[in-house]
Amino acid sequence: MTNEELLQIIEQAAKDKVTELDLSAKGLTTLPAEIGRLTNLRSLDLSRNQLSSLPSEFGQLTNLKQLYLNSNQLTALPPNISQLINLSVLDTTSNQLETLPADIGQLTSLEQLYLNSNQITALPAEIGRLTNLSVLDITSNQLETLPAEIGQLTSLDQLYLNSNQLSALPTEIGQLIYLRELCLNSNQLKTLPTQIGLLTDLNELYLKDNKLKRLPTEIGQLINLNKLDLSGNQLSILPSQIDKLTYLNELYLSHNQLRSLPPQIDKLISLSELHLHSNKLMTLPAEIGKLTNLTVLSLNSNELRTLPTEIGQLIHLNVLNLNLNQLTVLPEDIGKLINLDLLFLTKNQLKTLPGEIGKLINLSELYLSTNKLRTLPKEIGKLVYLETMDLENNQLISLPSEVCLLFRLKKLNLRGNTELQIPDEILANKGEIFNYYFPVADSLDNVLPTPQNRQLLMSKTVTRNQVFISYSHHDQQWLTELQKHLKPIIRKQEKLEQNFVVWDDTKILPGAKWQKEIENALAAAKVAVLLVSPDFLASDFIAENELPPLLNAAEAEGLTIIWIPLRFSSYEDTEIKKYQSAHPPKKPLNSLSQAQQDKAWVDICNNIKTAVLQ
Repeated sequence: MTNEELLQIIEQAAKDKVTELDLSAKGLTTLPAEIGRLTNLRSLDLSRNQLSSLPSEFGQLTNLKQLYLNSNQLTALPPNISQLINLSVLDTTSNQLETLPADIGQLTSLEQLYLNSNQITALPAEIGRLTNLSVLDITSNQLETLPAEIGQLTSLDQLYLNSNQLSALPTEIGQLIYLRELCLNSNQLKTLPTQIGLLTDLNELYLKDNKLKRLPTEIGQLINLNKLDLSGNQLSILPSQIDKLTYLNELYLSHNQLRSLPPQIDKLISLSELHLHSNKLMTLPAEIGKLTNLTVLSLNSNELRTLPTEIGQLIHLNVLNLNLNQLTVLPEDIGKLINLDLLFLTKNQLKTLPGEIGKLINLSELYLSTNKLRTLPKEIGKLVYLETMDLENNQLISLPSEVCLLFRLKKLNLRGNTELQIPDEILANKGEIFNYYFPVADSLDNVLPTPQNRQLLMSKTVTRNQVFISYSHHDQQWLTELQKHLKPIIRKQEKLEQNFVVWDDTKILPGAKWQKEIENALAAAKVAVLLVSPDFLASDFIAENELPPLLNAAEAEGLTIIWIPLRFSSYEDTEIKKYQSAHPPKKPLNSLSQAQQDKAWVDICNNIKTAVLQ
């Protein structure tokens, strides 16, 4: 923008008495004195220009409330900036400021002050006069100390001091009692003042990449803290008072020197993320099992040899990272982590995996490279949602045929397992690995999860041995009746060690991914029992998700369908009419007396037993 064009804009703005003016990114190197005529301005945006100074007339803009000077080349703020007494927002981010004028203390209406990414080495004591400040950002400067007057900013809500050279905090920091967010990452702090415990409204405290060796016990007074980042310090121990932080949601302790965790960690019942990687942990306390809200647990790069059985209590865990430890075995209880999505076990000393790993039915990624595994348990085939499995650099001598059940597998890494004797060109392609290693896949182009391949491979390898009950939740009372009448049969078959498993969606555990559980049960069904009613037929979920795989399996794999008319319905307009009902549709169960219903249930349950055991 030329100077002439700028003067025309200023003249028009003065004539129109504009209150907002955007001159950002106009290539401006100077401002004309005429800028002082815009006395009605409330907001002025001069960001992303090349301004190195401001004219003295700038002080005439006394109605300004918002001034954006970020991304220029200012080396100093003019003293007359103090005349902008109505200023509430001042942004000088990404300039070349080395100091602030003492007169800045006269901007007592200032609520937000952004000074980040400059070269400021010290703050004037007058900063303490800005008692209405709620946000102060001095990130990425060269501050070595803070003035004691910082404690006078009692309205501060957010204080950002990341990436400076601070070696200590003034005790007056404890006067900022309304502070909710304090960021001190990447400084040189060796200790924290005990007064830090006075910041009881603090929600987030960031102390990453400092030189802290211990925490003051007063840290336990920050009872409203929900995020605490202490990673990248020199902590070797945590104070027991950490147990007071019961609202803590995220705790970052990676890259320290912790050898153990205090048992009091079990009081952090709100924790959803716990990051402990790159420490020196040799064991975990049993109390870690009390952190039942954990979704992410990062323990990679420690010295763990075993895991406590209580790890199985973390039933909401989605991500468990145990890479780079010294684990030789996994506890059977790991199978209780039914919501686990990602499991990292690379570079340990594992020789076997427990069969219980097959219970991790929601697992999508499994990393086991650089261990000492000789084979895999057959239960690995139950991980039907697995998409990535890394087994590179183990000592595998064979793979169980159940690996073929991993239909969703997209990445399979078997490199470095020389005893499998699979050529390198085959190892480069997951589909070819199956075709090469498993004759069952010979008739397939590959075993990627296409519907056709899935159906063919399932017919060859899956053992259907369950009863799947499909019903509408509006018919819950009828499901209860069926369960009641099936119970004696199930109990007897269990004593005879006969396979008689009955599944309905009441078997889904709290916290499990219900749709995946239903899909798994559908795939294992030998007999499907349909409780048919108008509500059943009206259900879009049943029509779109349950009936199609059951009807397809009945056609292709001989699955037995037994349907029970609960009430009069329009079943004749559906595919169900092709199958024989277990009770006459003209006499649905709700039309019978209680005695007649009981007799009907006995006959129906005998039919189900015969279909399962034949």
